[in-house]
Amino acid sequence: DMQGGYRAISAFVAGFGSDVSTQNPLAIGKVAMKLDGEWAAMHMDRYAPGADYKVGEIPYPDGRPDLKNMAWQDGDFMYIPNGSRHPEIAWEFIRWLQEPAQQKFYSTAFCNLPTIMALRNSPHFQQGPRQLRVVGYIMSHIASNEQNAHFVPALPVSQMYESVLKDAFDRALFHDKTPEQALNDAQARVEREMRRYE
Repeated sequence: DMQGGYRAISAFVAGFGSDVSTQNPLAIGKVAMKLDGEWAAMHMDRYAPGADYKVGEIPYPDGRPDLKNMAWQDGDFMYIPNGSRHPEIAWEFIRWLQEPAQQKFYSTAFCNLPTIMALRNSPHFQQGPRQLRVVGYIMSHIASNEQNAHFVPALPVSQMYESVLKDAFDRALFHDKTPEQALNDAQARVEREMRRYE
């Protein structure tokens, strides 16, 4: 509200280009700060190689030191389809991909955090291209903080939960509902859906 209301901010944001383009709003100076994942460095280096940016912790209030190094974690999943003709070979590939050498390669190629904590302080992620050093910084300073690294559990309603929560967020910001009403309604919808899986 102090910035002119959510409608004005939404109209401003609607004019942003894609993060995966030369119109990345951070790269072209339309925004000064954003929360993003480690892969954002890959897009910045590709589409705005000269952009001046830094990576750091999410800001937190002075009175809440317990929120230091807060991180939202997600993951890429590998599946073996039901009825696969060669599940043993698929499982061997998944196991092989989790070994340090392959995780180093995978993380470098996709600018993602490796799945192996032992790589947290690897020199490989402390030198070289900026996007690789960003992954190293996030691994050693933020993502390795077990106390404040949070994730949404894998649930049958995870996608719906994310959508309902975004809707609650928007309704509160547009003043259609109070934040408490919006969250209560979101919780009721998700609980109703979860009951289908009991």
